[in-house]
Amino acid sequence: MGLRNALRLRGFLSIARFGQNWRRYSKGINGAAKPVSQGEFLKAWESIYTKNKLNHNEPIGIAVSGGVDSMALASLVADEVKRDKAFAKPMAFIVDHKLREGSSEEAAWVAEQLEQKLGIQSQILPLQWPEAPKGGDTKDSASMETDARVLRYQALGLACKAHNISSLLVAHHGDDQAETILLRLISGRWRSGLRGILPVGSIPECVGLHGVHKSSGQLIRKFDAGLRIESGGVELVRPLLMFEKERLIATCKERDIPWVEDATNTDMTLTSRNAIRFIMETRTLPRALSKPGLIALSARMNTRLEAHEKLAESLFNACKLKLDLETGSLMVKLPPKSALLDRPIKTISDENSAYNTATLLLHRLIQLVTPKDAKYSITDVSTATDSIYFPEKSPPKDELPHSFTAQLVWIRRWNGPSWFSTSSSPEVDRHSNEFLLSRLPYSKTLFPPCLTIPPSSPGASFHLFDNRYWIRIANPLSTPLILRPPNLEDKQRINALWKKNKFEFGHLRTLFQMIQPEDLRYTIPAVFCKGEGGEEVFLGFPSVNREPVVKGYKGVEWEVRYKKVDLGEHSEDVLGSALETGKAFSWNHMMDEKEVKWIDAHLRKLNLRGWSKEQRGGNGVRKGGKEERAEPSNRAEGRWKGQERSGKRSRDDRDRKGARDWSRGEDTRTRHHSRSKNPKEAVMTFGNRL
Repeated sequence: MGLRNALRLRGFLSIARFGQNWRRYSKGINGAAKPVSQGEFLKAWESIYTKNKLNHNEPIGIAVSGGVDSMALASLVADEVKRDKAFAKPMAFIVDHKLREGSSEEAAWVAEQLEQKLGIQSQILPLQWPEAPKGGDTKDSASMETDARVLRYQALGLACKAHNISSLLVAHHGDDQAETILLRLISGRWRSGLRGILPVGSIPECVGLHGVHKSSGQLIRKFDAGLRIESGGVELVRPLLMFEKERLIATCKERDIPWVEDATNTDMTLTSRNAIRFIMETRTLPRALSKPGLIALSARMNTRLEAHEKLAESLFNACKLKLDLETGSLMVKLPPKSALLDRPIKTISDENSAYNTATLLLHRLIQLVTPKDAKYSITDVSTATDSIYFPEKSPPKDELPHSFTAQLVWIRRWNGPSWFSTSSSPEVDRHSNEFLLSRLPYSKTLFPPCLTIPPSSPGASFHLFDNRYWIRIANPLSTPLILRPPNLEDKQRINALWKKNKFEFGHLRTLFQMIQPEDLRYTIPAVFCKGEGGEEVFLGFPSVNREPVVKGYKGVEWEVRYKKVDLGEHSEDVLGSALETGKAFSWNHMMDEKEVKWIDAHLRKLNLRGWSKEQRGGNGVRKGGKEERAEPSNRAEGRWKGQERSGKRSRDDRDRKGARDWSRGEDTRTRHHSRSKNPKEAVMTFGNRL
């Protein structure tokens, strides 16, 4: 009772301060509004869970502020738990923002109502605000609303991780949807932006939090040497989007559920959303801009885009592709323009529909390699769509563009032999719709990421590198390790070491040269250590090799996971390796047997992820008492080993300019070798055309 009296007193104080009570019913409520029935809620719930393939029986979290929206949601969930014993067990999370006096008492009152009236366990999450600079106050800053949102979602995400919860229910409703659509109409975010708030999406503001942001959080003490794709993460689920707030208030009234209201929600000067809310409540808007009209607009846009997404997904599943996780690159053969629609493309409307499908397909592919985490915008991919499928929309040019960018991805037209052809003599076709997608190289305006691993670090947590790789590194050394992409200076330093001692540093240089095309070397993570003279010593590419490639760094371990991506109906057969890609690009057909063995021996020293267990065992595998080269573990290695040569030729008999490039350390990806009998093994030439 003492707590309730304290809250009531604070309520009277808030009347004097804001002119309204902190616990009240909203103004202007239509008394004829129907409460949300349990059947309606269950139908909305099952629709979302079935469509998004969520698990009905896993424990769920509920974000409860104490407002009418979240209290109505908690009440509907509680009744479903009582009705169906197999229903997901809920856990409520109450965020105490610590922004005003009495916030902690209010959070405690909400927890009390949840437990006594609804039987739902709860946890209060007090926010820890960073210390403000001297003479300042972070809570009074202009970015307070943004800062509070970031801290709130991070606290909720970490709480879900601690309770092994992957679905967090939030009470966004139809009024929120209408306000969002109107805001986007005003700001010019049309087309896909008019979908509004989606029923399911990754928790925002949590990028880099392992186990919360698109990652499972599963961590074992032993470092995993494999490279796998991450899974899991916390998803926000919004089952109330089709219900207006009036109906949620009626639901709480019918069930005698009390709630609190934050007076800041009615301050139209505080946020643009508050201003929109004030206009919608106090002004008569055209019918199309009314709440029902805006909600209906969102539903129609969702229906349209879902039809295009369904076709784009079927095209994605039919695409031939090879995803190299080690270098974060993708080779894909796109479908022809005629496949973009389920009918002949004749009218302008048909062309617009095909354009939308092409944009969604390209976005789907780009998501496999892009470092951007934001949702797509059609304008982001429009240049690529125009260049690939609708060149007539672009300014007239002499020939098709060879490369273009979208969402920090470099898209390059493949001008070499078909990557996916099974023929022994595939013909080169510049218009075969094969493309290479990779991370856009860093530049003076696009700075590379850099992480420092302090000395004596056990590697207990993962770091998100460039939004593409989750990496944890154990550093038992007395000096820090540096995780960053290599640069041209690193290449020159490695070449200098190799010239001093070719035997000792041959494998190090081989690793660097193996990654093709060359620009990929400068976009993937590399580990460096400060040497005695202050120079940075290259230890390896964590995504490519399993351990440091330089002696003297015992105990340094790393584990790498690729970001969460959706392969659709593709199996793991579409996953490639840097070893496979490098060989397919350039140098395997240029070597005689002696050179092959030399390179083979150096590659084995690197403990590459692309080798099978037998291949990593030594310089050869014993077969019948005779040492032979291990059998290839993939198609590219098979082409490398199975070279057919007409007669035995010495090194001097071959074309020195082309054949000895590898031993001289030159980049051979832009050269042809005229003696190659199989065009598929010719050196790919797109590099010198870009």
